[in-house]
Amino acid sequence: MNLRCKAVIVAAVFAIFPILLRPKASRAAGESAPKLAVTATAAAGKYPSLNERCVANIATVQIGGFRVLTVTRDLDPVLSVNDVTGLAWLPGNRLAYSVGGLFGDHPGLYVFDCAKGRTKIIVGKGEYFELLGASAGKQPTLFFFYSSDVARKTSGQVYQVKIDGSGLGKVAASQ
Repeated sequence: MNLRCKAVIVAAVFAIFPILLRPKASRAAGESAPKLAVTATAAAGKYPSLNERCVANIATVQIGGFRVLTVTRDLDPVLSVNDVTGLAWLPGNRLAYSVGGLFGDHPGLYVFDCAKGRTKIIVGKGEYFELLGASAGKQPTLFFFYSSDVARKTSGQVYQVKIDGSGLGKVAASQ
């Protein structure tokens, strides 16, 4: 793994998990951090897929301050999404991403298959989603924050779902 990737991962961990990364003693009773193999990021920058054929680029729009995700495959644009709140590359060159929904696109969790050029919605119908990360494996579990009130974010609002849409539920305190 090159130095840039390591720096992005470290920055993402500290930017996205302020509540979940606190020492156990400082978490509220029953709160627990999910075990992640892949940590999501929402920071502006370029994020290549594992085979580097696809590149996810996050840019912040000056007016409004929301983030736009653009994905290129072999240098050709194949996806553009407004108000992206998190993304993570998964095995098989699949890109998991979340959309907040405040600035135009439908809120939810999505997986984009870079090879096929197809997007699948995993979870939708809500107000605000933020991808936190994913477990390892061919069929990873996505961990995400969900709220109908963005101003009231707590780790008690962390959910999990498999990328096929099954297993949706709150993250158990013992994870």
